[in-house]
Amino acid sequence: MGTPLATTDREQDALEKIIEELEQLNELIDKAERESDSTERIRFRYDWLRRDLKLVKNGIQDHLDAPSTEPKTFEPLQGDYRQ
Repeated sequence: MGTPLATTDREQDALEKIIEELEQLNELIDKAERESDSTERIRFRYDWLRRDLKLVKNGIQDHLDAPSTEPKTFEPLQGDYRQ
């Protein structure tokens, strides 16, 4: 059975990896947006997706910077990316 600190270290490493992956998603989002058809009647809202991913990333980073036993409040995600 591992120590709680080891679990916390592994969790921190995993959360840091998630942040890295979220940052790399921006390149894919940029590519998808460049390849989108601007004449479509209903368009995907890449700006909303970027905003939501930033909120997720910031929430993880806030936890890593100052973990707390108290729940925090976060701005809700947009979630619907079609307009």
